[in-house]
Amino acid sequence: MAMEVDIRNISFQYGNRTILDNVSLTIKAGSFTSIIGPNGSGKSTLLKNISASLKPNRGTVMLGERDVGLMTSKEIARHVAVVPQETHVAFSFSVFDIVMMGRSPYLRRFQKESPADFQIVRQAMEQTGTWGLKDRPIDELSGGERQRVIIARALAQAPTLILLDEPTSHLDIQHQIEILELLETLCKEKGLTVVAVLHDMNLAARYSSDLVLLKNGKIVEVGNAEQVITYENLKKVYAMEMIIERNPFTGTPYMIPLFTRKEKKHDQS
Repeated sequence: MAMEVDIRNISFQYGNRTILDNVSLTIKAGSFTSIIGPNGSGKSTLLKNISASLKPNRGTVMLGERDVGLMTSKEIARHVAVVPQETHVAFSFSVFDIVMMGRSPYLRRFQKESPADFQIVRQAMEQTGTWGLKDRPIDELSGGERQRVIIARALAQAPTLILLDEPTSHLDIQHQIEILELLETLCKEKGLTVVAVLHDMNLAARYSSDLVLLKNGKIVEVGNAEQVITYENLKKVYAMEMIIERNPFTGTPYMIPLFTRKEKKHDQS
C-alpha cells in the first residue's frame, strides 16, 4: 500500500550554512513527485531527510502516521527504498546477489533467504528487465543496466516509497526514458510512491504527477507541471532567459533555454 509523506517545517544546516529552511510539503500516496531546482538548492538533502539518513535540525518527517526520526533503520528499510546518485560496489557480485541484498531488512542475522524471498527478487528483476542479467557481474554492466539493477534491488525491499537521487544522471537519452517509463509504470500499476530528484525539468514535466521547485533551501512552487513550469517561476530560480512552450507529443510544458542574463548583458555592451 502506498503511503503519504508529510514533511513538517524541517530545517537543516551544515555548520553555519542553512540547506533547508522551514520546508513543509505533503507527498501524496501513489504520486510520482519530482524535485527540481538549481545546484545547491537542497534537493538531495531533502531526500536524505525523508529517508532519515540525515536528521533535520528542526521539524519532522511523517511516513503515514509514524515519525521517521523515531523508527529503526530496519523499520525504515521495510518502507523506504533509496536509489542513490552514485552506487559503488566493492566486489564483483552477480546481479542476482545484488538484488537479493534488498531482502536484508526482512532477515535476521545469519538467516537464509526463503523461497518467498527468491520469488520477490525474481519479480523485481522481471519488472525492471534485469532477470536476463542475473548471472552477470555487476561491474561488467553498462550504466543503464546497472541503474535498472539498483532499482530492482530497491523494489526487492517491497517498499511503499522509493527515493531516487538523479536516477538518470550519466545515462544517454534512451536509458533516461527507459528508467522514467519504468518508474511511471511502477507508480501507476503498483501504487508505489516515487520521489525523484531530476535536473531535466522537461523530463520531470513529462513523467511526474507533481513537482516541487526549490531554490536556496526553500520551496518556490508545488503542483503539477502546468503550475510549476511557468516563465515566472523559472525566472525566480534560474538566471537565464527562456521560452515555455508545449510538448506536441505529451501536451506538457516544455522549457527552451535561450541564454543567461550575463550573456544578454555582454551582447548589449
